[in-house]
Amino acid sequence: MTDTLYDLFFSGKTTGDKEPDQVRLEVGKIFSVDNETLDRLFSGKPIRIKSGVDQDTAIKYRVALREAGALLDIKPQKSDVNEASPTKDLRHSDVLTLLPANTGNLIDCAVPADPLPLPDISGIGLAPAGVVLDESDSPTAKIIDTGELTLSEPNTGSLEDCQPIVQARPIPDITHIELTPDEPVNRVHDHSDN
Repeated sequence: MTDTLYDLFFSGKTTGDKEPDQVRLEVGKIFSVDNETLDRLFSGKPIRIKSGVDQDTAIKYRVALREAGALLDIKPQKSDVNEASPTKDLRHSDVLTLLPANTGNLIDCAVPADPLPLPDISGIGLAPAGVVLDESDSPTAKIIDTGELTLSEPNTGSLEDCQPIVQARPIPDITHIELTPDEPVNRVHDHSDN
């Protein structure tokens, strides 16, 4: 068991499994509080409801609130927490923390989704086994004459006779081309005599 202590925060978030009024009523029973305190608990701002509890106690609170339809945030206790302001409005980045190992449940992250309506399949039925569904004519089989084909003995022959014959290209006539000595590339021609 770990020595880490935890703070428990509640901001009025629900699992969506129960009506909000029912969740509010059950949370009120858990904490034995009046409507004014419930208004603060369900204000949307995280409120520390317990401070410095061990892991087992934190889990018990989380389970009890989840059964009531509410969600609880459990955070490791910080030594520099300002005890004078238990209703401090936490920043969004403060809410994104990792829970200790083997705590929590991914149900907290589930996005509620309405199931799609089922299509009307009342007009669809299954045919008995063996019934032909496609009554169109079967395609005519092609007759291929294989009388001229022969089968070679095993381990004889090669695939060389299957290679396409590539004709060599003729060498072009280059007898009219002459090589000249190298000349400088940047030679300037003097056209003043013309």
